Parts: sequence; C-alpha cells; structure tokens
Amino acid sequence: MRLNHNVSQFESLERKLLPAPGLGIIVLTTNQGIMTMKEAEEKHIGGMTLCYVY
Repeated sequence: MRLNHNVSQFESLERKLLPAPGLGIIVLTTNQGIMTMKEAEEKHIGGMTLCYVY
C-alpha cells in the first residue's frame, strides 16, 4: 500500500497498520531516501509507505 503521509499523520498511521504500539516497523520512501517511519519523524520529513513488518 503506497500512501503519502506527512509527519503529523505518523501516529495515526502506526495505530492503523501495526498490531500494537512499538511492535514492528513502517518503511517509507522519502525525498532523502528509504528509511523507517521513526527516522523520518526525527528528520521531520514525510513520505510514501513502502511496507510494514511486524
């Protein structure tokens, strides 16, 4: 599922895609490369969801 997300949507995205908070990762593609959602949040950049793993 490839969806555009900005930083303010990350918390709701995590609740929607992962079975529990902190259980698993969401991988994004951003204008600065491929990174986890947590890395993108630290850099304050949005991106598109590539996949999620738990």
